[in-house]
Amino acid sequence: MRHQLRTLVVSFTTLILLTGSLYAGDWPMFRADAARSGYSPDPLPAKLDLLWTFRSRTRPTPAWPDSSRVTFDLAFQPIIIGDTVVFGSSCEDTVVAIDARSGRLLWTFFTSGPVRFAPAGWRDRIFAASDDGWLYAIKIDDGSLLWKHRGGPNDRMCLGNERMISRWPARGGPVVTDDIVYYAAGIWPSDGIYLHALNARTGRGVWTNDSSGQMYMPCLLYTSPSPRDLSTSRMPSSA
Repeated sequence: MRHQLRTLVVSFTTLILLTGSLYAGDWPMFRADAARSGYSPDPLPAKLDLLWTFRSRTRPTPAWPDSSRVTFDLAFQPIIIGDTVVFGSSCEDTVVAIDARSGRLLWTFFTSGPVRFAPAGWRDRIFAASDDGWLYAIKIDDGSLLWKHRGGPNDRMCLGNERMISRWPARGGPVVTDDIVYYAAGIWPSDGIYLHALNARTGRGVWTNDSSGQMYMPCLLYTSPSPRDLSTSRMPSSA
């Protein structure tokens, strides 16, 4: 059963199920909104028809492919803004936009690391977080870069999940509310966790929390005994 589910979620197929030209409201973030409510006030039509199917050329590349607990990126996570479907790719390090009416590829934006979470849409742009440590503001019309913001304190890289990624990867899906975009960077508490609130239009910082998520985690090393230690050790004598 798990094998069948895994095959289903990694062979990404986007299905648009609509009738005629009827389009409901936007779904601009993961689970619809900043609260992750998974709710839309728009009712579904009585009859659903398949208009088109879009299949990615490659499968998602989960950060923890052998984990049964960490499953956030087993599949691509699309959002819908107007007539555009947008999703991030963990295998090709891209953000992809598709025409919602025809399924035609509109544009592809490249980052320097996997994009594991759903982008967030706001007005004329979308925000995408990447393992390269940056939050990107991308123009939805043509995929051009408007601005970007680095989540960590510098550009240090490290080996993570068989990839070179930022020491502070942006591993939280961005959210937008009241014209402010929020995102997080960093997954190792000893290196610091950074929470940012940015002006959605300009990218200027509103505030940054760089202290509450930090926690010192000592590294425990096990050293095997040397041959000399083994030769001098004695077994307790039997009674």
